[in-house]
Parts: sequence; structure tokens; C-alpha cells
Amino acid sequence: MTADFELLENVKKIELLAINGTNRMMTTAELERVTIHDACKWIAMTATTEVILNPSLLFVSLGGNHAPIPFEVISTEQKPVVMCISPLFAAENWQNLLVSLHIYKRFGAFMHLYIRSVVSPMLEILKVYEEEGYVTLKPWNRINLLNRDERDFNPNLNVEFRSQAAAQTDCLLRYKEASEFVAFVDLDDLILPRQANNYLNEFRFLAAEHPTVAYFTYSKENTKTRAYKRANVFSIEHVLRSIQYEQTTETGKMIAIPSKVNNTWIHWPHKTVKKLEVEASFNSITHLKHIEMLDGMGVDHDRIPQYRPSTGEEDDEKPLISNKNIKMIEKDFTRY
Repeated sequence: MTADFELLENVKKIELLAINGTNRMMTTAELERVTIHDACKWIAMTATTEVILNPSLLFVSLGGNHAPIPFEVISTEQKPVVMCISPLFAAENWQNLLVSLHIYKRFGAFMHLYIRSVVSPMLEILKVYEEEGYVTLKPWNRINLLNRDERDFNPNLNVEFRSQAAAQTDCLLRYKEASEFVAFVDLDDLILPRQANNYLNEFRFLAAEHPTVAYFTYSKENTKTRAYKRANVFSIEHVLRSIQYEQTTETGKMIAIPSKVNNTWIHWPHKTVKKLEVEASFNSITHLKHIEMLDGMGVDHDRIPQYRPSTGEEDDEKPLISNKNIKMIEKDFTRY
């Protein structure tokens, strides 16, 4: 849920009423903070409790009144690695979207995208990939208060990045029983496995080496690249072969082991759990910070992007991504 942080000063628990075909049950849910700061008036929270089996209706009880809570039973179909993408809005560019879709597919991740707003052509692209079965689209609605006029108070101006922490927690809980690892990234963040042939094996290696941690953080290395403006000549291969490191970093992102984490802020959970800060020598996030948009030019099919993080680590034997993977990703893209 998203609510005024001052609520936590007076309310520690809420009452819930659950109803199934034969019984009803009142229960108390403990409120827990998710957002780590008070910079924004409205923050993400969770409330956790046990209810009766197979509920058909669920209400929050306040002052003798019951307000219905919509809920859904989520699939437990196994998706070992899930990439939860921050809520999209109209400013996102389609070039980043296509690169992310094919990179994550190539290395074995399922993508879950939240949409606040998006231009129609971009939505049509996403629907094609959703039909292919390796991405899920979920609307991420604005907050609408029934008892306040937005001209007097607009809660959407008082939440952090379209309530990103709430979206990430929602994604974590959706895949809690279906995934081994859930990563939280922006659309311009790329994780390219360097120590294994796919995400699952790289993350399993880290988990086996550090069995007590609840999540890993990969540092974020800023890069620049180039992309074509026009869709009819756009090439993912061109974007990947043009990547160059800028030797600057930003706050990293986390990959959670969902069995050990119940909620999370944008970069780390509010609750103290054990983490592993992954060294850049092992791997890091390739952040497509700056993309130069071009009208058209030839692709240098011989250039292999090198891994050059700001720590000075260099490994000419292990480029950022192999020539084989670049070609396979481009081939998969062009079939669309």
C-alpha cells in the first residue's frame, strides 16, 4: 500500500476481515515500512497476516466500516529469474526497450513490466512480446482519492518515482513462490552474465558462495552507445557493439532471493538483512546512460565491446558480451 508516512505514528496494526464459502475470520495485520526515508509525504508500506484458506472476499476494517481489498491468486509456474522493471512512463524510448527485451530473453530471464503511461506504438511492441510468453505487462495506476479534489491535494506529486518501491515489492511478492532470484532494474540497465552462460547459473554461484545473504547488489557502470532513430534501420547489434564505458558509477541495483526478503525499497530493503556487494571484477550493471541517436550508419561488425569498469578491471579475454551472443540476439530480433 501507499500512504502518508505520519500514519505509522498512530497506527501500528490494521484489522482485516476474510470470507470464504463457509467461514469468516477477523485478523490483525502488522504494518511495516518499506520506503527508507521521509523525503516524500506518501511512502510504501506492507501489512502482513494469515487469513482463512481460499478467501473469496477480503476487507480492511476501519471504525466499524469495511472497505473491500481487491486481490488475486498468483501463478506458481516456475520462472527461475525475473527482471522487475520500474514503472514505465511516456518518456521512455523504444530503443532501450528492444535491447532489454532481447538481452534478458537471451540469458534466461522473464520480464515483468509495470506501465504508468506509454505511447501507443510502444505498447503495441510490448504486446507482441507478451504474446511470445516471456514478458508480463501490468498497469500501475495513479493514486485517486475519492474524498479529496486533486486541485487541493494530489498524492501523486508526493510519492517517489511513481511509487517505485511499492511496484518492486508487488513484483517481489508476485514471484516469491515461483522464482529463485528477482532483480530490480530500470529499462536502461543491462545485466550481462559474465561468469556463467546465463543469469541463473551466475546468481546460483553467488548464492552458493555466500549462503547466508538475502540479496546481492551489482554496482552500476555508466556507458555511452549509439542507436538509430528510425525503426526500419534499428539494430540491437549496433547498440551493443557501440558500448563504451564512461568511468563513472551510480547507485547499484539489487537481486533478491525472494524466500529471504518480503519487501524492498528501490535500492535495498528497509529491514536489515544480510547482503553481498558484488565486486565489479566479477560483474556489474551496464547502464546505457547516454545514447547518441543517429539517422543511419553502418555497423562495425568486427568490434567487440570490452568490459572496462571504473575500478580499472580489464579482461581482454572476457569481453562485455561475446560475438556469438551479439549475433544470436540480432538474429532473434530481426525475425520480428
